[in-house]
Amino acid sequence: MAQHTDFSSIEQFESTLRAEMSAFHDFNELLQAEKIALASDEIDRLADLAQLKTEKVLQLSQLAEQRNLFLAAHSCLPDQPGMEEWCRRTRGQLGQRIHTLWQGMLDEARRAHRQNQENGVLIELKLEHNQQALNVIKTAANQQGVYGPDGKTLAAHPGRPIGKV
Repeated sequence: MAQHTDFSSIEQFESTLRAEMSAFHDFNELLQAEKIALASDEIDRLADLAQLKTEKVLQLSQLAEQRNLFLAAHSCLPDQPGMEEWCRRTRGQLGQRIHTLWQGMLDEARRAHRQNQENGVLIELKLEHNQQALNVIKTAANQQGVYGPDGKTLAAHPGRPIGKV
């Protein structure tokens, strides 16, 4: 079955795939910077990285939408099997170039997924550590000899004295 293709749209498609792969690469760099910031407790840096990651995810979504529109316009499903089908139908150097780009992008996406999972584990460990530290502070606050906001020693069990029932 012969397929009519507009070469300029295919060039644009190739350019979009290159941009998507580059955006995934940049996203991976942000995830690596996040890992370093988590490991070194750079809390202020984490907020900045979260904003940059949000912007990059938006860019990735827009590029994926362009890719999906192209695939749909060429009677392919807008998913990984649809992309593989389009690559099989597009023979020659162009099909091979696009297939290579696609494989590179999938590699970058897998790398991002792994790095994001690793960062999630680090975040969970930090949260657990912080919760343990809060528990120690709460326990210490309930012990005699801890000062209240007025500077007076707090009783271990505020309430009615034993002899006053």
